[in-house]
Amino acid sequence: MELLEEAFRNLSKAQLPFTVHARSLHEIRALIKEIDGVKAEIDKIGWFFASDEELRVRNALKAKLQNLFFQLEQMAKENKNTSISKS
Repeated sequence: MELLEEAFRNLSKAQLPFTVHARSLHEIRALIKEIDGVKAEIDKIGWFFASDEELRVRNALKAKLQNLFFQLEQMAKENKNTSISKS
C-alpha cells in the first residue's frame, strides 16, 4: 500500500513539468498562428498601387510581425533556459 501511495506522489510530481511544457507549447502555437495571420494580411495589401493609407497599415502590420517574432524568440530563450536549469 505504501508503494502505491509513493507511486501516486511521484506521478503527481512528474505531471507538473508536462503541464508547464504543454502550456508553453500552446503559447508558441498561438504566436505562430498569429504570425501567419499577420503575414496573410500583409500579402492582401500587396505592393503595387498602394495608397498612403494602405502603406501605413502595411507598415503597422510589419511592425506587429517583428514584435511577434521577438516574442517568439523570447519564449524560445526562456524555454531553453528552463530546460537547462532542470538538467
